[in-house]
Amino acid sequence: MSCAWKKYLSIFFVLIIGFPAFAQTFRGTVSGTVVDAQNAVIANADIQLTNPATGATLRAKSNASGDFNFPGNRRPRRSHRLQVRARDAHERA
Repeated sequence: MSCAWKKYLSIFFVLIIGFPAFAQTFRGTVSGTVVDAQNAVIANADIQLTNPATGATLRAKSNASGDFNFPGNRRPRRSHRLQVRARDAHERA
């Protein structure tokens, strides 16, 4: 193999291997299941995700299985406050 081919092949591999690194983003998904102290699922609970630094708030409701999901929105790597409120239940933070 000639020296020129080795050079082009090396550049090709560097580009191919390095390309996925550019796909990294600061996105995260917050999801879970709302359950009570007896591990029974809680459907239709109000869930609120708040960024204390900006005050930005997202809201969701748990489904019949108690599951909720805040899909991969752009969120800085900081702590968030997750509040769950269900009918006839105490607020938990």
